[in-house]
Amino acid sequence: MAELGLIGFLDGLTATIIVAFGLIAGPIMYYKAKKMNAKFLQLGAIMSVFAVLLWLGPTIDFITILLTQRNLDNSLLYGILSYMWVPPALITSFYLGTLILAPKSTKIVLIVFSIIGIIFELLLFLDTANAFVFTEPPTDFVSGTQLIDSRFNSRHPIFYLIALFLVAMVILNGGGAIRQAVKSSGVVRKKFIALAAIFLLFPVVAIIDAYIPAGAILFVSRSGMILIAIFMYLALKP
Repeated sequence: MAELGLIGFLDGLTATIIVAFGLIAGPIMYYKAKKMNAKFLQLGAIMSVFAVLLWLGPTIDFITILLTQRNLDNSLLYGILSYMWVPPALITSFYLGTLILAPKSTKIVLIVFSIIGIIFELLLFLDTANAFVFTEPPTDFVSGTQLIDSRFNSRHPIFYLIALFLVAMVILNGGGAIRQAVKSSGVVRKKFIALAAIFLLFPVVAIIDAYIPAGAILFVSRSGMILIAIFMYLALKP
């Protein structure tokens, strides 16, 4: 057993803050939006809750280390806790995006990506061991214990599915929002610019957090989540 290292502590603390803030702010935002009958804001609140749960794996691992001074016994659980939220988060974002940008395409987009999402979840739960590459966390005197390090296996189908999700978000939602911003003016243009920023920034944050080891870059990805929260408020506020 070893005490939590500095990098591991910052990694776990920032992940826990993201999850805690989202789980508190999301339902509050949804409740207020429902009272105002603001459908877009309701969807934004649901999307934000699913999005912050992508950091549930490191949060649970962090809490486990604080309580037991050792990582989660099951690394596979870390992968499931972190990535089972990918389909609902992205499908909700596609629903929100198509409602705003291309309402006539909403049904077909939801059907297609819901099918892909089901395949993603089946692969995640049934073949977790092969879907990820897990690195044994260091426990030396200098670094102390760090959080479990997981990376998608680039040769596994689940890697290509999540890549498809992220590319679709950039093209459909990000590109669509930019197009609408160009065609609009005033306050409406600002809202579409903020919406585009969300859909273009989130894939970057997700890739950094999922594929680059924790370190100085950690503050870049976690700062990106703060910016996404700000842009979401600017884009969806009534």
